[in-house]
Amino acid sequence: MTTVAIAALSVSSEPQLLSGRTRKLRKTVMTTTATEKRRRTLTQFLIEERRRFPDASGDFNSLILDVATACKRIARTVAFGELGGVLGNAESTGEAGDIVNVQGETQKKLDVISNDTFLRLTEWGGHLAGIASEEMAEPYHLPPQCPKGKYLLVID
Repeated sequence: MTTVAIAALSVSSEPQLLSGRTRKLRKTVMTTTATEKRRRTLTQFLIEERRRFPDASGDFNSLILDVATACKRIARTVAFGELGGVLGNAESTGEAGDIVNVQGETQKKLDVISNDTFLRLTEWGGHLAGIASEEMAEPYHLPPQCPKGKYLLVID
């Protein structure tokens, strides 16, 4: 299972995880859904929340949608399973043996594919200052052609 955390970066303060806001949003969705007895998509929810905060830039919503797109692509890859060649250990290109992540665990093909998917689908949007992942020894620096934002995406 891939875990994603997003932190807001500010020049004047320390990065703050947005888990508290996420919990509040999740509670809002559950409360509203129970009251209205209808389902909403993530996009509908984000639009409705954005309307409540008209001064918001929309950057966070866009980043959430980029993450959701990456999750959908990973889910599609997982659906193919062994037929898609995504199960098992990641193959080493050298003679050193299995590839190991920063936690000392052998990397799985799906971990590497998921990591690459998150990188490719979130780096270009202009919302991120950087990306950190357990699959990479160093934080990922966005390519120079990609605009920089204020969020840090942490993937596990």
